[in-house]
Amino acid sequence: MADQPQDDPIICRADEIRRASSRRQGFTLVEVWVGLLIVAAITGVSLAALRGRTKTVVYRRNRDLVLADVRAMQQSSLVGKTVAVCTTGRSKKICPTDGSCVCADEVPQGGYGVFLVLCTTGSSPCSYYLFADLDADGNIDYRYASSNELLPGGIKTLEPGVTVTRLDPTYQGCSGSGDSFFTATFQPYTGSATLKGNSTCSDYQSAARLRETVQVGPSSSGVQVIIQRGSGGVQEETPSS
Repeated sequence: MADQPQDDPIICRADEIRRASSRRQGFTLVEVWVGLLIVAAITGVSLAALRGRTKTVVYRRNRDLVLADVRAMQQSSLVGKTVAVCTTGRSKKICPTDGSCVCADEVPQGGYGVFLVLCTTGSSPCSYYLFADLDADGNIDYRYASSNELLPGGIKTLEPGVTVTRLDPTYQGCSGSGDSFFTATFQPYTGSATLKGNSTCSDYQSAARLRETVQVGPSSSGVQVIIQRGSGGVQEETPSS
């Protein structure tokens, strides 16, 4: 068979393909930079979204801690749980562990409660306090961190950087302002909630107070615990904003 001539169209087309392929062996510098910029942009967006989700998980975890403790205080009141109380001295106090007084188990006259303090800086871990209302005044007595009514292990600490940015009361006929501290106590055998705070609308008064919203985390992305007066209950909420 005779060889095909060099000007055969098939051979010429194959040569053109080989030459074109040899010219496209790699990417240009511009193409490399464009690709890197695209990858960096996608990675940045993904990391930002991941950080946002991680913070929300942390806020919810701490919100659930507060929620569980509030419900535990309500349940302890509802079932009439007893606590060891010092019977020596003129005023009642939670029995110390050092054996310095004679103790007896009794149901707290005012039930059990939780005391929360506004904590917005995040410079140090925020705390709240669980107590037995021994004198039925609806408040934790003395300095809350060393109160005679503070339960053993009753100082609860949120994770570092997690803040309580809002203690927001809701009243009938009064908008009021936010609280800087707030107390919820639950009556023995009923679990009915009494809510007290220090907002300017009704200083220390609870008669018109319908509920208290506790914001864990920033206002823009935090989560909430809502404590309602009477038998309204305790619930969680994630703001839509």
